[in-house]
Order: sequence, then C-alpha cells, then structure tokens
Amino acid sequence: MIIKMVEVTLAVYYRGTDKDGNHFGGPTYYMEKGLGKEKGFKGWAVLAVTFGVGIFITFFITLQNYTVSEAVATTFDISYYIPSILLVLSIYAIILGGLKRIGTIAGYLIPLMCVFYVGCVLIILAFNIDKIPGAFASIFAHAFTPQAATGAFAGASVAKAMQLGFARSVYSNEAGWGTSPMVHATAETNHPIKQGMLGAFEVFMDTMVICTATGLLVIVTGLWSSGLQGADLTLTALETHLGFFSRIVVALSLFLFGLTTATGWYTYYVALLNHAFQESKLKDIIMKVYKWTVPLPGAFLTFFTLSGGKTPAEIWTIADFSSVIPTFINVVVIIVLGRKFVELLNDYKARYLGIGTVDPNFKLFYDDEHRM
Repeated sequence: MIIKMVEVTLAVYYRGTDKDGNHFGGPTYYMEKGLGKEKGFKGWAVLAVTFGVGIFITFFITLQNYTVSEAVATTFDISYYIPSILLVLSIYAIILGGLKRIGTIAGYLIPLMCVFYVGCVLIILAFNIDKIPGAFASIFAHAFTPQAATGAFAGASVAKAMQLGFARSVYSNEAGWGTSPMVHATAETNHPIKQGMLGAFEVFMDTMVICTATGLLVIVTGLWSSGLQGADLTLTALETHLGFFSRIVVALSLFLFGLTTATGWYTYYVALLNHAFQESKLKDIIMKVYKWTVPLPGAFLTFFTLSGGKTPAEIWTIADFSSVIPTFINVVVIIVLGRKFVELLNDYKARYLGIGTVDPNFKLFYDDEHRM
C-alpha cells in the first residue's frame, strides 16, 4: 500500500497539462522532472524509454479479453468469440468519447460491481462460517508446505508459489508497476497526498478484501480441487450456493470489469504517447492509429489461444515477464524521489491534521513551483 501511495502521489505532483486542460502524468513524467530536472540525472530518458517499452508489451499481450470471454461464454454456453468481439466494440464505444467519459463511466460502474460481487461472496461465507478457520489454515499450510513437495523440492515449490503470488498481485492491484499512477494523475485534486491515499485504499480493497474473499469462497465451497480454472472456477463457486442468476450477474459484472480495465489501460498508453511525442508532427497520426487499434491485440490473443490450443497459463508466463522491467525501474525511481513524497506528506498533515506548521510558500504541484 505504501508503494502505491508514493507512486500515485508523485505522479500527481509531477504531472503536466495539455492544451485542452487534461492532466497527464506517471513514471515517465516524474523521471523527467524529478530525476532529470531536479536532480540533474541525464540518464532519465533511458529509464523512461525502457519503462515505456515494458508497459507497451502489454498492448500486445493482454488477457482481459480472454478472461471476459471465458466468463461470459461458460455462463451462457456460447462461443468465446462472441463476447470477445462484443468487448472490442464496447471499448471502441467508450474511447471514442474521450478520457473524461472513461472516468465518468468507470466511476459509476466499478463501485456497484465491487459491492455486488463482495456482497454475494460474503453471503456464501456467512453460510459457511464454520469452514473459514479451516480455509485459512489450508491457505497457510499449502503456501509453505505445498502438496507433493518433499526435500529440497519443497523449498523450490514455496519459492515458485511466492513468485506467482507477487506476479499476480502486481496484475491485481498494480502496486509498483507504474501503470495506475498514470490514470490517477488525470484526477482533479487539490493535494497529491489525497490521491495517494486513494491509491493505497485500492490495494487494500483489491488484495485484502476482494482477493481474500475470493480465495475463501473457492476453498469453503470445495471447488479448489475441482480442476476448474480461471473465471469459470469463481463463477461456479457462486452458482453452487446462490444459483445460476448470481452467475449471470457476476459474469456480466466481469464483462464490465474487463471493459473498464481495458479503457483504463487506454489511458495509460495515451499518457506515455503524449509524453513521448508531445508536440511532434507525428503525434496526431500516432494517436489516431493507436485509438483505432487498441482493442484488437486482446481479441487476436483470444483467437490465437483458442485456435492454437493454448492455455491461459502459457500466456500468463509471457505477461508476467512483461511486468518485471517497468516495475523494477519504477520502484527504484520512487525510492530516489521519496524525499519529495515525505515533504508532501508533512504538508498534508500540517494542512489537514494540524500536525506541524503549514509553510505558505510550499507548492503542491511541480509546475506551480517552477512556473516563471
């Protein structure tokens, strides 16, 4: 949560504003302004380009389309291709409306989806409350002493479990990846720390509440060893206790989750492209090409997975690798810029919590501090 709070706070502080009044920010912005201009580090551009390339790998390797297609197709017993194409068309419908529409739609949909899903899971857990202690015990037992693991192999299994856990957590809450700060930087806020706290809350809600509840759901329903995988496993666990209607609603919710996630990633790429090309003559052409192609790689990957007999696990291996480089670079950078976060945190505590003295000359945004 701390990493997410720091990176979001820095993204808001170092962000820029385009000619239309839209805010853009993220790791490449605080690399340029924080490392390059403030600290005089000339190699910031190399880090920014490497980070950007690492992020853009997910443009070509993304599993949102497949996950959504799996959830909807297994629920309604239809071809995976149908929800895959519907998702592509839905993404086009939203992104052609601009970034503000993305934020508005996501702001309404995501809270409702989270409340409904968590509510369904909590109902099932309440009916199986006597199994929850055993479920937690099972989680810890299999995390540190995996089944069928003995001798030196046991240590390797634990290491593998931790590796997969960290990799999935990055995809789940995006803490440290450097992606989420790009969308947080577009927010209207009067203090960077306020947005940083929202970022920290995301990690808590996503990992501690939703992911933990989902894990308990799968275990207490006894489906963890059923052989089912992915979205189908969770949906089946819901269906066994709340009926097919709950599966339908959650499947549709997953479709909307995938839609908001995909359009959120659209915002990430726009932030990177805006920073990379700025006022270049190529910028308008690149933006138009990008806007019309952004949902296609996900659909192509779904088609490839289905037609080639591949499994999501094989695709995840490549996807996991794509997150390593940008995460490493981003975490190192926010550690180096940590002092600015501390300054902003101290200012927030003085202004809103009465801890310390407010400095009337302290600037809350980089551009305000360096505006001539």
